[in-house]
Amino acid sequence: MATVSADQYNQLPHDLEAERNLLASALIDPDVMLRVGDLEPGDFWQAGHQQIYAVMCDLHRRHEAIDIITVGNALRERAQIEDIGGDLVLTDLLIKGSEAGYTSAASTYSAIIQRCAQRRALIRASGDIARAAQAFGDGLIDGLYDTVSQLLADAMDRSDAETHLRSVSETWVDYWVNQQARRERLEADPNVLIQTGLVDLDRILDDLPPAYLHIVGARSSVGKTIYMEQIAETNARRGHQVVYYHLELTHQSMMDRRVARYSGVPVGSLRRGATGTDANAQAVADALEQFGAWDGHVEYVHCPGWTADRIVADMTRMHAKDECELAIVDYIGKLDLDHGRRGRNDAALIGDAVETLKIAAERLEIPVIAGSQVSRAWKQTGDKRPTIADLRGSGEIEEKANQVVMLHRVNQRDEGEILPVGTSELMEAYVEKNTTGAVGKVRLWHVVGRYLFRSASREDYE
Repeated sequence: MATVSADQYNQLPHDLEAERNLLASALIDPDVMLRVGDLEPGDFWQAGHQQIYAVMCDLHRRHEAIDIITVGNALRERAQIEDIGGDLVLTDLLIKGSEAGYTSAASTYSAIIQRCAQRRALIRASGDIARAAQAFGDGLIDGLYDTVSQLLADAMDRSDAETHLRSVSETWVDYWVNQQARRERLEADPNVLIQTGLVDLDRILDDLPPAYLHIVGARSSVGKTIYMEQIAETNARRGHQVVYYHLELTHQSMMDRRVARYSGVPVGSLRRGATGTDANAQAVADALEQFGAWDGHVEYVHCPGWTADRIVADMTRMHAKDECELAIVDYIGKLDLDHGRRGRNDAALIGDAVETLKIAAERLEIPVIAGSQVSRAWKQTGDKRPTIADLRGSGEIEEKANQVVMLHRVNQRDEGEILPVGTSELMEAYVEKNTTGAVGKVRLWHVVGRYLFRSASREDYE
């Protein structure tokens, strides 16, 4: 590796402010370490920053708290506290992070630090390449090309073992073994697959595979949340760990809807704090008893104003604890879309959020479901049935989502019309995109006041 003078070293690309901001963010927000990608200690330019970040990485891998006390103690154990400038440096970082609130931009700081590190690596490699070419004698030029190529490849390499899959005999043996394991798991437990629980729809979709982004779209008040709630509950009953991020409804509202769905007692009655008749009381008690059978399999996260990045950070943390096999985001339109992205148009902001959720699904290898609002343009269609093209940011969604289901109320209600509780109204679910399967239409019944969908061919909830 080429050597550089002190003056030259100080001129290498670096951004100390980005490094300090990222470290400050990590001291006050435990989720920051989940948003920094594959940032490594060696990517930091300042040696003290490398040492601080290395300690943070170790604490994060052990699922231990990252704060001024744990980081300081770990540095003292390594006899590095004086190397970084003492406890005062950590105190200054903590104050900096607390006053400025940098945590939302952690991924941006990480990208800046990595970009500078990559530029430094290329500059150093270019010096080595120049020296190798200068010192090359009369041998075959292919030897120089090999040396130069290796130097450049080493400087540019940011891959790890999981990003490359070589097609060799061992790979196919592993695939065959995995196929046998898949079959054995399914034979042992038919519930191992994640599905919607709406049997007619599952005949088309089959299942919601790992790494898939599943979008459900509809007009306002047509049933996106009902659809996502039921998928969460179906898979919780099947033994899966589900995390439901709701950006609008409160925990109390979610609980009322769930009890109404299983008990048949209208939400209006539940809101009054009493179950009313003895029959209602027994119905609520029976519903609560059902919930006990799958206690702890759904975690509701009330997160108004959160960004997609913050949700993904929490999702990643839950997954690391084996508490997230399926993530649901209700819904895209309620995310803080323009945080730190001022000046971008609506479609681009939605595209950013969808891309963030899609990457999370792929990295965690879990299905992610998200609701999406229909734009006002749906009214221009002749039959008034919204399609995938009517979703806000439809181009980005159509490109990035693996599955898209559009919900439609067949008989449109008049303005302000309220149907009696228990009325069944006809709905249609259109599978408009399914990356590895069929598309098509199924009919559903919406049971008004129970926040419940049933398949037309059978009743999914008794």
